[in-house]
Amino acid sequence: MKSLSNVKIFLIRLSSIGDIILTTALIRMIRDSHPNCELYYITDKRYSSILRYNNHLDGIIEYDKSFNMSESINFGKQLSKQISENDIVIDLHNNLRTMLIKISLKAKKVAIPKNRIFKLALTTFQKNIYGKNVSIPQIYFDTAAKTISLNDDGLGLEFWLESDKSADRYQPHDRKLSHSGAPKIAIAPGATYFTKRWLPENFLMVAQMLREKYNTEIYLIGGESDVELCNFIENNFKEGQIYNHAGKLNLLQSGSLIRESDLLLTNDTGMMHVAASMQTPVVAIFGSSVKDLGFAPYRSPNVVIESEMDCRPCSHIGRNSCPKGHFKCMKSILPEHVTKNIAQLLHL
Repeated sequence: MKSLSNVKIFLIRLSSIGDIILTTALIRMIRDSHPNCELYYITDKRYSSILRYNNHLDGIIEYDKSFNMSESINFGKQLSKQISENDIVIDLHNNLRTMLIKISLKAKKVAIPKNRIFKLALTTFQKNIYGKNVSIPQIYFDTAAKTISLNDDGLGLEFWLESDKSADRYQPHDRKLSHSGAPKIAIAPGATYFTKRWLPENFLMVAQMLREKYNTEIYLIGGESDVELCNFIENNFKEGQIYNHAGKLNLLQSGSLIRESDLLLTNDTGMMHVAASMQTPVVAIFGSSVKDLGFAPYRSPNVVIESEMDCRPCSHIGRNSCPKGHFKCMKSILPEHVTKNIAQLLHL
C-alpha cells in the first residue's frame, strides 16, 4: 500500500451529529494509512466541536449553513486558494451545498453515492434491493478507497474529548464491558422526528424499573428541544432522585457523561452514535427506521430493539406523524422488554 505524502486530503460532511461521528473511523484509517498527508475536515460550525480534539486531523474548516448559493460558491473559491490539483477532496455528504463548494476546487474529487433507488425501494416497498446490510461507515470507507489506498483496522468510531488530547491512542477502544456498584445509565429520550421517538411514559417506566430492581443512577440528557420531555420524566419519577441534564450540557459535556455511563438508552439518534464512539453499551429503540439503512451502532456493544411491522421503514430520516395513523412500530415495544435487554447487556 503506497502512502501519500505532500498531499492534502479534505473530507466534507456538513451535518449532523450522528453522520459526522460515523465518519470518524475513516478519519483514523486515512491518518494511519497516510501518516505524512495533511488531513482537513470541512463541516458546519455548529458541529465542529465533535472534531475539535481529534488527534488525527490537521485542521477543521468551518462552513455556515446560513450561506446562500453565491456565498457557498465564494466559500469554495476561498478554499481553492489552499487546494492544488494534486490534493484530494472526499465528499461524504454530496448535496447541493457541497456541490457548490466544490465548483472552484481543482483537486481530485470523489463523492458518496446517494443510493436513492435503494432508499426509495426500502421506504416504499420495504424491500432491500441489495439483499444485505451495509453500514454507513463502510460506505464512507468504500467512497474514500476509490481515490486512496486504505487499511481497515477493525476498530470503531471516535469522539475525542479534551482529556484525550495527550493520549497516543483513543482510550475507549480499550474499554472493557464492566461496572462496579450501582449501574449508571444515561437516557436520551428525544429525537428530531416523531416517528423515531419512543413514548415518554415508557422511558419513565424503564427508569423506574431500573431504579427499583438494580438501584440504578439515572441521567437524562438532551438538547433544548428535549427539555419538556425530560422534565415530564423527572417530574413523574417516583423512585427517588433522577438527574436531569436536558438543555444544560453542550455536545462535548454530553459526550463526557455518556462515556462515564455504564449504558445509554436512546432512540435512533446522534446520541446513539456518541455512545458507540465511546464504546459505552447502548440499547437503541428503532421505530420508523431499520438497520438496513446502515445507521445501527457501529462496532460497539449494543442491542437494537424493534418491532416486526411490514410498514417499516416508512422514511430514511423520520416523519412528523405515522403515515398509517397507528404508530404500532413504537407502541408495541414494551418497557419490560427494554428493561430486560438492558439488564442482559450489563449482566445485571
